[in-house]
Amino acid sequence: MKLVSVIIPVYNTERYLKKCLDSVLEQDYPQLEVVTIDDCSMDTSKNILVNYEKRWACRGGGNKLVISVL
Repeated sequence: MKLVSVIIPVYNTERYLKKCLDSVLEQDYPQLEVVTIDDCSMDTSKNILVNYEKRWACRGGGNKLVISVL
């Protein structure tokens, strides 16, 4: 299967970010790459992303979550 990349731009999205990430990460496609890019959010979006990155890294498997903070 081909790798599918999902790119999620983030800026002050703490109210919706968990639901968005859960929705994408619950997909059963085996070759999934999720890339989030935080553009200096002033809310807790960055903390949410870091927590998801830590949790997702522990799951293993073929899928990966990439967090980028500008």
